[in-house]
Amino acid sequence: MSTPNMDWLARTDCDFEMAYSGMPCCSPFRGSLLARCNPHHCVLGHEEDPLEEVNLAHNGEFREKRLELEACLREWEEKTEDFENSRIVREEKV
Repeated sequence: MSTPNMDWLARTDCDFEMAYSGMPCCSPFRGSLLARCNPHHCVLGHEEDPLEEVNLAHNGEFREKRLELEACLREWEEKTEDFENSRIVREEKV
């Protein structure tokens, strides 16, 4: 899967030490990072957004790629759903 936006972030040495996400395990936040879309436009299962009819960016090839991305995110979410409910314990620095 091609991830040009993630590749660009890596090339520009983007550091997320102080980054904030309202819900890091939430698909809209992950989708917005991958697709550079507003999180409200990356929600899985909302392909019939009324704005989509007037937004030419969501037609044709872009729509096909978006659906492909949504399928990948859906698969990733299924694989990581146990992680969402787990407690992360961080080691203290000595």
